[in-house]
Amino acid sequence: INAEYGGLLSGAMVQSRTVMVLMIQLAMARAADFRFAQAYHDHMVLQRAPQSASIWGFAPPGRVNVTLASDHVVATVTAPVVQGKWRVSLPPQEASIAAVELTATWSGAGSSTRDIVITDVLFGDVWVCSGQSNMAFSMGVPLVDPAAEATLQRAYQHDPGASMSGQYVNASSAIAAAGNYPNVRLMVVGNKHDCPQPLEDWSANGTGLSVAQPWARASTSTVGSSPDVMGGAAAADGMS
Repeated sequence: INAEYGGLLSGAMVQSRTVMVLMIQLAMARAADFRFAQAYHDHMVLQRAPQSASIWGFAPPGRVNVTLASDHVVATVTAPVVQGKWRVSLPPQEASIAAVELTATWSGAGSSTRDIVITDVLFGDVWVCSGQSNMAFSMGVPLVDPAAEATLQRAYQHDPGASMSGQYVNASSAIAAAGNYPNVRLMVVGNKHDCPQPLEDWSANGTGLSVAQPWARASTSTVGSSPDVMGGAAAADGMS
């Protein structure tokens, strides 16, 4: 009887451990679904005051705390997860070149938590630029077609709208100067012509409408090699 009881007890313990392992794995898998939307990334710029920057993403059931901090906590806001999504509005922040850090903390059932962090965040003005061919070329494209570059330079040599100085700035000099403006940040969003319904988010795997180049500081590499949709120095399914 004792042996039989011991065998049953041992079997129950094995089953209990199996259930616990499965529960832990399930909790880890659900926590892995916690993320920011694709628009948010290291080096990004958020809109300055008087606007309240909106931060959102995806998560399993629970709550999300978002903390904005530099050398001290600037603000903390909390939102519930509703139908797999969460969204918070930060208190308005003045424009600044002092980078801050954005931390989102998900709290699920029991003691399950997970943090995700975005670094080197600035507050300033966010400009959304779109168009057709004029916005489809990257800065590096003219470098592979010297004849076209020379034609453009002649055509716009004295055009007041060519640059802030009123003089045409060729791609080479503009790309070379990009590193002088590290507080200018840019990202390139993919191009999609047929979109009959609003998209929940941009794609993370390169299919459909995706982020061709995540947020980055202006530099010779990020400006000179950014993707374009027309073919050229770094052709990709992107549109800056």
